[in-house]
Amino acid sequence: MIKRCGIVFLFLLYSLPLFADEPHTLEKIVVFKSFGLNKRHFIDSGYLENSPITSIPEAIGLLGVDTQSRLLNHGVQTDFSYRGLGFEGLTILLDGQRINDPQTGHHNSDIPLSLEDIESIELDSLRGTINIVPKSAQESGNSFQNSYGEYQTYASRLSISNKKNSPGLRLTLERKESGGFRYDTDFKILVANLYSNLEFSPGQEAVLFLGYNEKEFGAYDFYTPHGGYPSKEWTKTLILDSGLNLKLADFMLKPRFFWRRHFDKFMLDKTQLRSDYLNHHRTDVYMGGLSLQMRRGFFDSLCLDAEVAQEKISSTRLGRHGRSRYGISIDTQKQLTSQMLIDSRLVFDYFDSFKDRVTGSIILGYTLSQHQQLSLGVSSTIRRPTFTESYYEDPLTRGNPNLAPEELLTYQLAHDYKGKQLDMGLVVFFREEENLINWVRRNPGELWQARNMLEADCWGVEAHFQKRFNSTLKGGFNYTYLDKRLKDAGWLYKYGFNYAIHLLNSFIEFDLSLFSSSVALQYKKRPQGNGWFLLDLSVWRNINKNVRVFCKVSNLLNVEYQDIEGIPSPGRWAEVGIRLEW
Repeated sequence: MIKRCGIVFLFLLYSLPLFADEPHTLEKIVVFKSFGLNKRHFIDSGYLENSPITSIPEAIGLLGVDTQSRLLNHGVQTDFSYRGLGFEGLTILLDGQRINDPQTGHHNSDIPLSLEDIESIELDSLRGTINIVPKSAQESGNSFQNSYGEYQTYASRLSISNKKNSPGLRLTLERKESGGFRYDTDFKILVANLYSNLEFSPGQEAVLFLGYNEKEFGAYDFYTPHGGYPSKEWTKTLILDSGLNLKLADFMLKPRFFWRRHFDKFMLDKTQLRSDYLNHHRTDVYMGGLSLQMRRGFFDSLCLDAEVAQEKISSTRLGRHGRSRYGISIDTQKQLTSQMLIDSRLVFDYFDSFKDRVTGSIILGYTLSQHQQLSLGVSSTIRRPTFTESYYEDPLTRGNPNLAPEELLTYQLAHDYKGKQLDMGLVVFFREEENLINWVRRNPGELWQARNMLEADCWGVEAHFQKRFNSTLKGGFNYTYLDKRLKDAGWLYKYGFNYAIHLLNSFIEFDLSLFSSSVALQYKKRPQGNGWFLLDLSVWRNINKNVRVFCKVSNLLNVEYQDIEGIPSPGRWAEVGIRLEW
């Protein structure tokens, strides 16, 4: 309690209006947190094009999300953890639509997009959601990129975009493959997607997104650390997202249909051909929704959403199951005074497999000056158990079909300063967690079983700072400190709590006459063991307005570390390539 009070005291001191107002209009910095009430961290396409990263999971990690990777390079397999939650806890959205895998959170990084397709990535810290916004069709934006690297790594990407005629079309094809940095870590990845929008009258349009992602990769001990299993995994992801945007006077009506199908084939020991070493899983998520947005009446903005969703699984290991959800949500925003704004969200969820729930959030913002804002928010959320947690069985492990959803209550106090050249902020948060799901047992001789046996308190501090020093130099960082305390004692945990106590991401970009460069530094420290620093480097030169050559090096210092205990991570990994635009 003394530690929390001290942090709040320091926060209140920090929040005093210490900065003089700058007589300039606001300007977007490449990586920044926006000045909105939802405390949304933000990365745009401008930074993604030049950074050392090679995959969407790496980009998500720049926002302060703990990317627990078995092979982060090129996005082979990555778990996401935010503010100490398990890898199932972060909600992943594609243009506002949830795309979490209902089988297991290990597949949440199977996203049928390339870095080329991303307009922005947004993190809502209070509600614990990541929203990936894809690019729409451009007037002219064709590109081709080819790269080669260590460990027989090859990547090629073609993107074609045209909106001169209706419908507008955007098409991307990407292929990656590698021999792997050690035995049984080879991979092949295919990404293909199509975005189209048809405007049939002013303010009236139809939109369609089709995405396909296919992965084949060696998975040596990916899910059995220290077991010595040369495993193999194949996944396929198909997403269809379609809808209408109908503008009617002060109203916007948006009907929508969404379908996600995911295939997962896993071979525990690829040297054995017995059927008990091979598992097949197929999941389907269907969603139909209707959204009504308006800007009239008492509220400055009001949005009503209704949706029906169904999840199904057909699995040789988990069996055949299905569950449905019916949801209604209300989002409002109201300017109370010239300096005070309130943002609220209320969600009614009706389940066929769980007790009905009411969740939501409310955020109160106060403008201190033209460039400063203080906000206080409270959010209530739940997480439903996955099909694996409910139905998985093997000789040592047993799921639990009677699991209840996890319940989270988050409090957040935040201060932001945003000027023309400087963007900085500080957040203090506290979260109460109930019905946490983990695989536990009392004694070594018992089976591991999924249970709602845990409660925890979690608090932390987040800080971010970005500054443009001059026309050729800019840099910044974000940092998170986390303290999590379990209330339940006496259980043995199969996976434990592999969150980051300290997580730092920083970058600096500079432009010289001969070349440009971006340097990224990360520090991560978990509850057990030592922390580690990773240094990544990207260097590029524009030959002319259509041709660019580049070199990217991850883990430049060749640090040995294990992001997930028992699974070595890659050392230094260099790639060179060329990019053409027309």
